[in-house]
Amino acid sequence: RGINAPTRTWPWDFKNSYNMIVRDNHYFYNAGRFGVNGCHHALFENNVFVRNGDYQAKGETGGLNMDYVTDMIILNNSFLVKGHPILARNQGETILSQGGDPNQMTLGTVSEATAITIKDSKQEWQDFTDRVSTAWQYAVHPTNYMVAIVSGKGAGQWRTIIHNNDTVLTVDRPWDVIPDKGSHYIINQWSAYQLLVKDNMLKDNHQGIMMYCGGNDIAIVGNKLTNSSGIYLRADQRMAKKRYNLLWNTVVSGNQCVDTDGRRAAFVSLLLAVEKDQDLFGIGALGVVVRRNTVKAYIPNVTNSPIKAEGFLNYMGEQAAGNSKIGVNVPGILGSVWEYNNAINTDNAFIIGKGTHHVIIKKNQLENVPNPIFDLIDKKQKMGAKYIVTDIK
Repeated sequence: RGINAPTRTWPWDFKNSYNMIVRDNHYFYNAGRFGVNGCHHALFENNVFVRNGDYQAKGETGGLNMDYVTDMIILNNSFLVKGHPILARNQGETILSQGGDPNQMTLGTVSEATAITIKDSKQEWQDFTDRVSTAWQYAVHPTNYMVAIVSGKGAGQWRTIIHNNDTVLTVDRPWDVIPDKGSHYIINQWSAYQLLVKDNMLKDNHQGIMMYCGGNDIAIVGNKLTNSSGIYLRADQRMAKKRYNLLWNTVVSGNQCVDTDGRRAAFVSLLLAVEKDQDLFGIGALGVVVRRNTVKAYIPNVTNSPIKAEGFLNYMGEQAAGNSKIGVNVPGILGSVWEYNNAINTDNAFIIGKGTHHVIIKKNQLENVPNPIFDLIDKKQKMGAKYIVTDIK
C-alpha cells in the first residue's frame, strides 16, 4: 500500500470501488482492517471474518473500515475471534466509520440567504462540486458536499451543494425555512450515507459497531454483539480543528448487546463529543431512534472500558462552556427516541446528559435494574437533560 507501512497491513482494500458484491467468503487474518473507503453501491453479505488472537501485531487490527461511503449494505456477516482474547487497546473496531477530515469542512455563519442560496461574506470557498480525496486515506468521496443548518432559524435542514463561488453557494432544492442572518452552518461530506448494517454477528471483538464521525440515513438493525462492546453513535465537535461531524436521521432497532464475561461494557450509546470549554456550535445529533434493542450487562457492571457504563447512553461529553455565545439551551442532541428497549442487569437503564433536548423514553422493559434514569446534571449551569419519560416498567 505504501501508506504507514508496515503497520497498515490490510488484508484487502476496495478503495473507491462501486457496483460490487462480496459474498460467501471466509477470511482468517492476524492484523489490519478490511477497507471499503470511498466505496458506494456495495453489498457485503454472508462473509465470515476470523481474527487470530494468538498473533496480535503492534499495528492496528479490526474489521470493516467504511469512511466516506454511500449506498452500502453490510448483511448477515460473522465477525469472530479465535485464540487469545483481543487486547484492550484504542482500536479493534469491528464495523467502523471514522471519516472526519477537517480539511473538507467549513464551519461558518450565514450572512444572508434566499430560497436556494446561502452567502457567507467572510469565506473564500473551494469548488464544492469537486469530490476531493481525503488527506490521509486517498479515498474520493462518492457524494457531493452538503450544507447543514445547525443553529438559528431553519436549523435541522441539510441540502446538497450544486454550485458555488467564493462566498455564495446554491443548493439542490429550496429550504423549507430560509436560514436567517447569524445562523450557523456546516459544510461537509458524510462519513456514511444511506448505510444498512443488518443481521450481523459479532463475538469476542474488542469494540463493536462504531460510528465515530456521524453520518446520515443509517439503519443498524438486528445485529447480535456478544462480548463485543456495543453500538456507538457519535457526533463530534472539535472547534480548534474547525471540525464538526454530524449524526442525523439514524435508526438502531432490534439489536442485542450482551456482556457475559465482564471484559467489555455492553451498551447502545448516542454521544456528542465536545472538547472542554468549547462553545456549542449547534445541533450535532438529530432524529436518532433507538427501538426494540436489548442490552444485557455483566454483574458487576463494567466501568473500566472506553464507555464507562453499561446500558443506554445519551449525552454530551465535555459540556459547552458557561459563557457559550449561543447559550446553554442550544441543543447538542435533539429529538432522540428510546422506546421498547430492554435493559437487563444494568446499574442504570438510561444515562442522560446535558445538551440533550426533547428526548422520549417510552415503554422500555427493565430487569434487575435498580435505577431507571441517571441524569448527568451540570451543577455549575444547573442544567441536565430536557426529556419526557413515559411507561418505564
